[in-house]
Amino acid sequence: VARLCMALLPGAISCPLVDGCVAPGNNELDCDGFCGHTHCDLRHLDPAEARLRSQGTSNVVAKLLVCAGAERSGSTWLYNALRLLMRNAAIPCDSYWMQPLEEARLHRRLREQRVVLIKTHAWDPTYPSLLASLNTTEAPQVFVTHRDLREVDASYRRIWGCGFPSDYVSQHMEWRKLACLNVAFEDIVEHGTTVLEDLASALGLVFTHDELANIDADLRQLRAPEDTVCQVTKLWPQHVGEATERRLAAVATKGNAGRSHADSTIDHDAMNTFGDKQSDQVVQDIFQRFPAYMRIYAYDEPVAAPQLDLSLGSPVLEPFGPSFDQGSRDSIQLNS
Repeated sequence: VARLCMALLPGAISCPLVDGCVAPGNNELDCDGFCGHTHCDLRHLDPAEARLRSQGTSNVVAKLLVCAGAERSGSTWLYNALRLLMRNAAIPCDSYWMQPLEEARLHRRLREQRVVLIKTHAWDPTYPSLLASLNTTEAPQVFVTHRDLREVDASYRRIWGCGFPSDYVSQHMEWRKLACLNVAFEDIVEHGTTVLEDLASALGLVFTHDELANIDADLRQLRAPEDTVCQVTKLWPQHVGEATERRLAAVATKGNAGRSHADSTIDHDAMNTFGDKQSDQVVQDIFQRFPAYMRIYAYDEPVAAPQLDLSLGSPVLEPFGPSFDQGSRDSIQLNS
């Protein structure tokens, strides 16, 4: 439903080259800028990425990075953070949207001998074996994001006029089992430099604090075009809500002082912006249907950011399968 509504956004039916986006056009993986797809799965580079790519592939190994955060959970920030980290490390990185993941298409992109960054959302049971079968020098790395479901619901209603899909949580939990890093939306907004440090560490990259702060500033300055999709950043009109913009502005004013969960609070303003669209009944339903998710990430506490610091590692959940929606806290075992 979300992607169908996305296709109906005014002006969002083309694949233009905007805001410095470059399409090299040197093989079938490069978009010419006129593909006609809202979700173009070809290669789009910004000018700096294009220059890096033109320098050749010496000392670059084929490696796959999968940004599999759920919709409205900070996944596009995560995608651009990974992209800019590679760019600032002077490592050529080809980035794509791909859904679903397909073996032939992944192999074709990895054949370029670049770091390949894929943005995707939906889960499929074949993905663990698919990722394990890829012939890459280094094992694929999966990165995910998570967010308070009350805010996810409010974000869905702001954009698409409906709540999040019934399989939203179960798909996230499947991706989470494969993730090397699980990033909290609250940390993205309030402690971006620290999250970038975590990401850089997972990638084996080293930056100074000032370098990471500059990358965080670049990410905060990214803006979606007013009437179309930027295929480099994957940002589209109305991508970031006003409440989140206010949170970002507030953080910029007070400075990014690192992660401190005591300073991270649920954005009740974001949840209340839509009046009766998110009623008490909706909130109650979220807690009744997804108690495990809300407790794992400590969203049932007054402080929204996780007390269990899941953004700093890859804890493992016991398998839930389709029944997770009715799961209970007692059925969960966390391994740190």
